[in-house]
Amino acid sequence: MQNKKREQIKFSIIIPVYNNLKYIEKCIQSIIKQENSFYTYEILIIDDCSTDETFKLLKKLSSTFKKIKLFQTSVNSGPGAARNIGIKNSTGEWLLFLDSDDSLAHNALEILSLHINKNDTSDIVSYNWTYDKESTASANKLGGRYDLYMLSNNKMQIIYDYLSLGMDGSVIYTLIKRELLTKNSIYFSDGYHEDVDFIFKVYFTSKKNSILDKAIYIKNNRKDSIVNTISRKHIKGFFRAYQEIFSFLEKNNKINNKTLERLYIGIVGIVASRLREIWFHKNSNEYKKDLYKVLNKELLLYQKAYLNDTKIPDLNTRFFIIFNYFTSLMKGKTNSLVEKMDEFLSSITKKSWSCYDIHNSIFLGPSEIRACCKRFFDDGKIKGDVVLLKKDFSIKNILKAKKDLYTSINKGQSEECRNCPFLEFKEWGYIDNLKIEHISFEYHSLCNMRCIYCSEKYFGGKRPSYNVPLLIDELINNSCLDECKSIVWGGGEPTIEKDFTLLLEKTANNFPHIKQRVITNSVIFQEKVYQYINEDKVTITTSLDAGTEDTFSLVRNNKKFIEVFSNLKKYSLKKPENVTLKYIFMDENKSINEIKNFVKLVKEYNLSSCNFQISFDFKKDAIDVSSAVSMVVLYGLLNEIDARLIFFDDLLLQRLNDISKKDYELICKKLDLLGYSSFLINKDTYKKLVIWGAGHQTRQLLETSRALKEIDIMYLVDNDKVKINNLFNDYMVYNPTILKNDNYPIYISAVQNSPKILEQYEKLGLDKDRLIKGLLL
Repeated sequence: MQNKKREQIKFSIIIPVYNNLKYIEKCIQSIIKQENSFYTYEILIIDDCSTDETFKLLKKLSSTFKKIKLFQTSVNSGPGAARNIGIKNSTGEWLLFLDSDDSLAHNALEILSLHINKNDTSDIVSYNWTYDKESTASANKLGGRYDLYMLSNNKMQIIYDYLSLGMDGSVIYTLIKRELLTKNSIYFSDGYHEDVDFIFKVYFTSKKNSILDKAIYIKNNRKDSIVNTISRKHIKGFFRAYQEIFSFLEKNNKINNKTLERLYIGIVGIVASRLREIWFHKNSNEYKKDLYKVLNKELLLYQKAYLNDTKIPDLNTRFFIIFNYFTSLMKGKTNSLVEKMDEFLSSITKKSWSCYDIHNSIFLGPSEIRACCKRFFDDGKIKGDVVLLKKDFSIKNILKAKKDLYTSINKGQSEECRNCPFLEFKEWGYIDNLKIEHISFEYHSLCNMRCIYCSEKYFGGKRPSYNVPLLIDELINNSCLDECKSIVWGGGEPTIEKDFTLLLEKTANNFPHIKQRVITNSVIFQEKVYQYINEDKVTITTSLDAGTEDTFSLVRNNKKFIEVFSNLKKYSLKKPENVTLKYIFMDENKSINEIKNFVKLVKEYNLSSCNFQISFDFKKDAIDVSSAVSMVVLYGLLNEIDARLIFFDDLLLQRLNDISKKDYELICKKLDLLGYSSFLINKDTYKKLVIWGAGHQTRQLLETSRALKEIDIMYLVDNDKVKINNLFNDYMVYNPTILKNDNYPIYISAVQNSPKILEQYEKLGLDKDRLIKGLLL
C-alpha cells in the first residue's frame, strides 16, 4: 500500500535556461539518472531566447528523453517569466526549481519521495545544498543553508526573520506543492531577484513546512552568474522585491510596527550587502560611483514611500555599521566617495561579532552543551550560559549549533547574546570546523554542599544524560581537541562523580601539556588531584566565602569549614602556586571582621603562597559601596601577608566598571576613614607602568579606570601572537620578553589566566618588586 502511495508522487522539475550550452546537459543528466519505480517526474525546460546553440541542443535532448517538455519564451524575459511558463504547464504534485548550471544530488528524488511519505501533510519541503566540485566562485565559501533551523519557528517568526534579510531568498532550495501556488496565484515577477518576493509569498501562505537537512541541490557557483554580479538592474531588482513584499503584507493586513521594523532591518541588509558586492567586484571607480548613487536613490525612494514614519532600529550588526557609514557619507560631498568606501569596506568586511567561547569552547552540562559560562545583565535580566544543544550530542551537531548561533548574533537575532559585554567586533574567521581550545566538564549536578548563591542546576543531583567518555573519545579521535589549551572541571562537585578519576587520567594522558583546573569545594581530599597538583598537571580553585564557621555554615550550608582549610593546606603543601582560594562577596559575608578573620586563617594555615580570586554574587547586577570597600580591603590585607597573586574575576570587574563617579569618591572616602586608602593605585603611587594582558579586561580597564587616566601607560604585553606588534586601544602590544629591557612597574590585567601570567613572569626572571600589588579601579 505504501509503495502505491509512493508511485503516485510526481515531480515537475522546472529549469529556465539562457545561453548555457556548457552546463545544461549535465544538469539534465543529473535528473535522468534518477529513474525509480516509487515516483515519476517531468522536466520542463524553458529556453529564454538563447542566442547560442543551447536551444538546438535542447531540441535534440528532448527528442531522446521523452520526459523533457521543451518551451521557449517569445522574447528574452528573464528567469521569472520562464519559470512561470513552467508552473502553468506542469502536471506534477510537487514543483522543484533547478537552475540550468546546477544539478541534483544523485539520489535527490528518492530522498524527497521518502521524506514526503513521512510528512504527507506538508505543502513545502525546505532542503539543503552543497557546492559542485567544479564551482569557480566558491573558494573559501561554506556551502549549505544557514537558515534551516529558523524554518522550524512559528509562521510569524519566519516572516519576521525573512523580512530582516535573515533567511535565504532563493527558490531553488524548496520543494513546493503545485496546488499552493495555483490556489494562491503565486507567480514570479519580471526582472532580477524575482525569487525574493516569490519565496516570501510561499512561506506566508504555506500551512506546514517540513525540513530536510540533506544536500539535495548541487550548486555550481560561477563567477559570471547573476548572483555573482552587480549592476543597476540587480540593485533595482532587490528594492522592487521589497516593494512587492510590502504591498503583499498590506493586502493581507500585516503592516504593523513589528513588520515595519523588520522591513527596515531588511532594507539595511540590502544596502549593506549591495555595498559589499560593489566593493568586492573591483569595477572601475566611475562604475562604482554610479552604483552607489543608484543605491542611495533607491534607498531614499523606499524610505519615503514605505518607512517614512518608521524609526531606524538601533542595532550594531556589521550591516548596520556599513549602512550608517554609507548614509552619513552620502549626505555630504561625494568627491572621494569611492576611495572612502573602498577603505572602509576593506577594513570591515572580514569583521564580525563573536566571542572566544563561541569559536573555541564547549561546556558540557548534565543534559545540554553550552556555548559559554559567562553571565551578564541586560535591562535588569540575567543572561548567559547560552545553550547550544539539548539532545543529539555529536561533533556535527555541536558545529552546526555554533554556526547557527554565530550567524544569529551577526544578524541581530540572538536574544540570549544581545548586549553581551564579552562580544567583540573583529576578524574572527569562519567556524568551518570544530577546533576546541577550551573544554569545561560540568556534566552532572551532584554536590555535597547547598550554597545560598547556587541553584538546582548545580546541586540538583542530575547525572549526565549522554555518554561523556564516548563523546570525549569522539572529539579526540576526530582531532577536535588537537588545539586544546584549557580544561576545566566543575559541576556539581566534580570529585564525587564516579567517572571523575577515570576521565581526569584520560585527559591528563592525552593532553600532558595542559594544566587542568578543577573547581572543587575541597570537602573531600582527593588523592589523584593531590598527585596531579604536585606533578603540575592540575590546579584547583576552592570557594570559601567566609572567615568564620557560622558564616560558612550560613553561606555554604555545610559545617566542614575547618576540614576545607585543612585539605587546602595539604593540597598546597608542595605546589601552592597550583591552588586558588576564592571569596564570593554577598551581604552575608562582607563585614570587615569577616574579612579579617578570613585573612587570619589564610595565614594560620600557611596559604599565603596560594592565589586568591575575589568575586561577587552573580545574581546581583550592581555592586553597592560597602561591598566594594570590603573587596578592596580584602585585596589589600592579602597583599600585606604577601599573598602570591590576587585578582578580581570577570563577574566582579564587569560590575566595578559601572560604578559612578559619586560612588567611586565615596569608596575612596570610606577606605581613607578605615586607614586603607593605600590599597588603591593612583597617580601618586605610580607615574608610569606597563600592563600585561591585551584582552577584554584590559580594554574595560583602559576605557573606565579613573586612576589610569592620570598614569602614563608605556605599552602592553601579551602572549597572543595575533596581538603582538599591533595596536590595542591605541597602545602597542609586545612580546613579554621586552620587559627585560626596562624597569617599568608591571600590572597584571587578566582573570583566569593571571596565575599563568605570574608563572611566566617568574620564569622570565623579572624583579619581584616591579610587580604592582595595588588595585586599579
